[in-house]
Amino acid sequence: MVQSLLRAKQQDFCFVDYTDADGQKHPSISHFPVIVLTAKNAQHLAKLRSEAEVRRIAFTDFTASMTIGQTIEQLEATAKIPTAEQDYIALCMFGDTALLREFTGHLSLFR
Repeated sequence: MVQSLLRAKQQDFCFVDYTDADGQKHPSISHFPVIVLTAKNAQHLAKLRSEAEVRRIAFTDFTASMTIGQTIEQLEATAKIPTAEQDYIALCMFGDTALLREFTGHLSLFR
């Protein structure tokens, strides 16, 4: 996962901190559009993740083992689960819209 993100050039990403009327910060909002799609289940997310890897698309994922305890517990739990057995909850990909649509075009918008 980290290697995939490292392949992306830093200038490919642009995050902006927004400030509301109360002066509260809303940090790291993507300058570029974010489209949220739904997948059928964890296995479908795993397949999409695999496709992103093959196509060398920058991504990050979130699994059930990342929801327990604190960071060290999450790291230890994740390390004990083979990739094929991870319970994927979310997948975020960063890339050219046309390229992403090639294998995400069948997904529905999240509502």
